[in-house]
Amino acid sequence: MFTSRRQPGIVIRTFALCLFALIARPASALAEPITFAVRGSTGITIVDSSVFPPVIEQDQTSFDEIYDADTLPVFGSSLTGSGAADGYSGSASTLVTDAVIGVFVTATSTGSQNAGVTAGGGSGYIDYFTVLLPVGSFVPMSFTLDPSYSITTTGGACGTLNAGVQVAGGGSAIPGIGSLHYVDSSCNPDSLLTTIELMVPTGVPFRVLSEMSASIFFFGGQGGTGTVDALNSLQLFADPVGNYTYETMSGNNFLSAPAAVPEPATLFMLGSGLGWLEYRRRRIR
Repeated sequence: MFTSRRQPGIVIRTFALCLFALIARPASALAEPITFAVRGSTGITIVDSSVFPPVIEQDQTSFDEIYDADTLPVFGSSLTGSGAADGYSGSASTLVTDAVIGVFVTATSTGSQNAGVTAGGGSGYIDYFTVLLPVGSFVPMSFTLDPSYSITTTGGACGTLNAGVQVAGGGSAIPGIGSLHYVDSSCNPDSLLTTIELMVPTGVPFRVLSEMSASIFFFGGQGGTGTVDALNSLQLFADPVGNYTYETMSGNNFLSAPAAVPEPATLFMLGSGLGWLEYRRRRIR
């Protein structure tokens, strides 16, 4: 009798201990599939052609597709010329943070036929999107590039900013769907197309590559300075055209217009209005 009365309490305590042990146990991390990546590079080149063969100075850094990551810490290259290239300099930096791409490039030329300088940098990310509908159809999706930057040049300097998005293709199991290319240059005609609508497959992952690069170079023998400031500035927006949603392997949200959340003051006014209407209804009765 004594044992039978105490047994329920023992069972409960034993279950509680087991549950606590399960909760307190360190969670084992599952390795994520290799489906998205970031990459970037910077480079400065100064050429002294007053001697033969020409003296070439370079400073380059490259991160070639770091998988399972959607951020890339800022890194860069910097170089100052010497000899006949004295007075020539350049620097560049780039990063990717939460699917926002940034590039900064600057260079200075003193103007001489015996030397030249070029500076450049670029970065990008690869992600996979899946439309949450049954497999077997295509739906429209709008892709928009939103760069924020400045290009300033003097003398013979030329500054160029390139940005683009490629949907599927490039090694993806899905064939090429389409692409958008944006280019702005201080010395060439510009192509400032920012939005494109593409038909994307439903229910299966498709590859999306977004990239941005900047460069400074000088027309032969001319001096000057040039800067392209596009650090932490390029965003990609991907919006469904219709009533459907999608998800990405990286977990990033590429929607340009997230659902609005009512502010507390708005909710208060709405509640007050509904309360007043209810009061009037009761008074009429």
